[in-house]
Amino acid sequence: MSLYLQLLLGAIRPRSLFLPCSAIILGSGLAAFEGYVDGALFASLLFVTMFAQIIVNLAGDYQRAFIIHARNSEQSGQANKHQQLQASMLKLILGLFVLFCIAIGSLTLTSTGVAPVSLTLLILCCLLLLSVLRHKTRRGLPTDRFGQILSLLVMALLSASLPFLLSHYLYTASLQSIDLLIAIAAGCLALMTWFSEQIMLRFATQNVSQIDADATPLVQSQPAINNLLNAQMISLIVAVLLTLTLIIIAQLPILTFAFIFAIPSLAATIITTRHLPDFDTAQSQLTKTGIASFSYWVLFVIGLMW
Repeated sequence: MSLYLQLLLGAIRPRSLFLPCSAIILGSGLAAFEGYVDGALFASLLFVTMFAQIIVNLAGDYQRAFIIHARNSEQSGQANKHQQLQASMLKLILGLFVLFCIAIGSLTLTSTGVAPVSLTLLILCCLLLLSVLRHKTRRGLPTDRFGQILSLLVMALLSASLPFLLSHYLYTASLQSIDLLIAIAAGCLALMTWFSEQIMLRFATQNVSQIDADATPLVQSQPAINNLLNAQMISLIVAVLLTLTLIIIAQLPILTFAFIFAIPSLAATIITTRHLPDFDTAQSQLTKTGIASFSYWVLFVIGLMW
């Protein structure tokens, strides 16, 4: 099997696809509620979104292998092999990014033509993805609080808010203030998943000096974990309040309140990790948070369609 194919298949992780796919389902569902339906566009958006997430996963694999654990690679005595693998991964990431830009650009131009809003969203998506890939292939985990917060906000935008806005605009060719409210709610819910990933990384990373500039082992720092769990709870509360506000203001069908059934699952992951702070629990939380976030928006859309 080709090395490039092995690397690509290794970056396909189903649990990472729940979040961006839920944003596409949300955008397409709201467009369908307004009377805009296009099955081909929906399938294309899902494919392109999953493709982008796979590229991010591949860049994350590169970051862990050649930046965070670079010393282990150097000490293994296989420097030449690691250099070849490193070069292959960089070429693959660059090639996939170019393909993504061509695909999303073609889809956008076909759907809306040269519309200023769609072009702005398109350029923003490509630039944010490029910045994430550049960061992951050149640097380790952020060492300062501002860098960590900025990284999380960018990932929330890239994995939830922008996919929703772009998908909804490609259907309707219009954006309203209500759409921005939903995008913020989707971003807040996406932050829960990225906070989960940060918690898991703090348990998994052995080279703690690349996480904390003061060389304080964050893996053993319970306050740091608690802060992330508190941030998760705040993100959940804000997302729920924004969703309720949206339903009331837009006078959506009462069955859209079905999203409430996903809230206990999201809250339970936070409570469990707080009482059992270890790597296995954090890894489980990451998966469960992604699935519950997906269910949150799917139940919301089902309520719209009822």
